[in-house]
Amino acid sequence: MNPPPLPSTTGSRLARVGLWLQLAPLIGIADTVRLLWKALHPVLAEIRTSGITDPFVMARMMNDVIKASLTSSLTGTVISFIGAALIFIAYFKYQHRPRWAAIFLIAFVVLGIISLAFAFLPAPDLR
Repeated sequence: MNPPPLPSTTGSRLARVGLWLQLAPLIGIADTVRLLWKALHPVLAEIRTSGITDPFVMARMMNDVIKASLTSSLTGTVISFIGAALIFIAYFKYQHRPRWAAIFLIAFVVLGIISLAFAFLPAPDLR
């Protein structure tokens, strides 16, 4: 005879939702690639037909395309942080502590520290 299923607690629901929200950056990156692919074709065609050879003009044109397409990646990252916050709340406030949550929290903190270190690296001088 099987034991009855465990009740679904608030902490376990928060952790599951938070875990699913961790997929948002993947969707954001896929949308970024799609938008870049769609937006680069007209820019490259214009460069080809007009014969622009100045790299700064080309870089400015490409910069506008890249800025517009990175919005979806940024949105996915923000949604991922919300999911991570839900997992933190489930782990610490509701004491829902499955093994995967502990591994996730350790990985999230380590990757956050590495990302923060890269954020403070000086930008290369391209002159």
